[in-house]
Amino acid sequence: IYDTPFAERKKLLELINHIRITGEPHKLAASVKGDDSDGYYMGFVLTNGDIVVSWEKGKSGKQSDSYLLKQGTVFEKLANLLPEMIFEIDLSGKIVYANTQGLAYFGYTLDDITNGFPLDKIFPEEEAGRAYENLKKISLSNQNISHEYRARKKDGSLVPIITRTFGIFEGEKLVGYRGVVTDITLQKKNEEQIIREKAFLEHL
Repeated sequence: IYDTPFAERKKLLELINHIRITGEPHKLAASVKGDDSDGYYMGFVLTNGDIVVSWEKGKSGKQSDSYLLKQGTVFEKLANLLPEMIFEIDLSGKIVYANTQGLAYFGYTLDDITNGFPLDKIFPEEEAGRAYENLKKISLSNQNISHEYRARKKDGSLVPIITRTFGIFEGEKLVGYRGVVTDITLQKKNEEQIIREKAFLEHL
């Protein structure tokens, strides 16, 4: 941080402080306009409590007009080192990238998502519609939305998850989405246990 220019250092500290307070992944655009044209930072909290921040170049620093991930990019390499499940979705609602952890968790391979993977293959019908609608609600570069769903693995089993999703913007134009998936199976089991114990005590 201390080798970073002062203006950028303030952005980094703002991002890190937000993550430290909320404990959630967060995205912060470098541009004073709040869009992604000058690039953006993305921060994640690792399971051991450490905070990792990545930098994604803006349009002026890219060799391609595409803002979505390509294999071999710096972020893609970082994403495969994170314990969290990272994904990207294009504007048509297809998953176009998932890191190693995400693929392994859901039971898929890179070949499965090479041509895009529709959300309705991951979510049951009643959840897929809600997922599409929630994506449409993202309208600001630094906006972060969190939602709970039941997701379907390749073997057909359903698991409870929370997604935290950010928009990826070219200027003011939304070009895709990036996010983090968290398995909340254990949390749900604990909640169910508390409900059962409470009900038992109320009937004593």
